[in-house]
Amino acid sequence: MMMRCLAVLVLAGLRDAPGVWGERSKPYPDFAALAYPVYLPFLRARAALGCEEALQGISHIATPEAAQLMLGLLDNPNPKLVARVAESLLTRLPSPPGTLRSERELFYVEGQREYFVLRAWRPEFAAPVREHARRLLAKGTFAGVGRAAEMIRSVGTAEDGPAITRALDGSGALCCAVA
Repeated sequence: MMMRCLAVLVLAGLRDAPGVWGERSKPYPDFAALAYPVYLPFLRARAALGCEEALQGISHIATPEAAQLMLGLLDNPNPKLVARVAESLLTRLPSPPGTLRSERELFYVEGQREYFVLRAWRPEFAAPVREHARRLLAKGTFAGVGRAAEMIRSVGTAEDGPAITRALDGSGALCCAVA
């Protein structure tokens, strides 16, 4: 009952973000506080409506059910939510074999990645991740191609080669975005 009350309070919270360093902040909906599996039904309902804040809780839940929900959200009509989901998924994908990382990345990024991979990753999740990566490659946006490259680097196969080649061959938009 207490957890349901917390979820209701957060979901009904004010929309203003907290204020100034060193001053007491106003109450606000801290969806990151809902980072436990018991809150997944509440967060699922909000996310299905395109609520980007719900991802704050979902992305911190290290269960296969939360990962499955995130994969389903890749088809949400809210493009901002889909972009945030794709970015959050990058910390849940297995590290590519032979990856060299900086000391900082090994400490923080890889530690976080290992936590989620051990608790939530399932091999069957690779197919929807690869499918989303191919859609990002087809769109050809700079940010999308970057996310797609990370996804394919983690879970890609030789079948993804043609999509990568097409994205690089039609890279006019990418060159303009960089320049």
